[in-house]
Amino acid sequence: MQTSNIRTTIYLDEDLYMKAKKKALEERTTLTKLIKNGLKREIAKKNKKKTKSKRNALLEIAKLGFRGGPKDLSANMDDYLYGGKK
Repeated sequence: MQTSNIRTTIYLDEDLYMKAKKKALEERTTLTKLIKNGLKREIAKKNKKKTKSKRNALLEIAKLGFRGGPKDLSANMDDYLYGGKK
């Protein structure tokens, strides 16, 4: 799937700019591709951490070992969560 590119401007201090240019040359790529790939990796890493922390929270709740509860909980989950019919 072809997507359109949006032109943007970023400001880098001279030291970071020079390091990025050097890295792009070393990797035989453009500064644009280097920045795009870095952003994609960083976003993917953040999303992975969010998913992992949610999964860990559910595991911690499961470890509490709650037993019992209303027999109709699964059928009436929304009512219990959001205060529907009583």
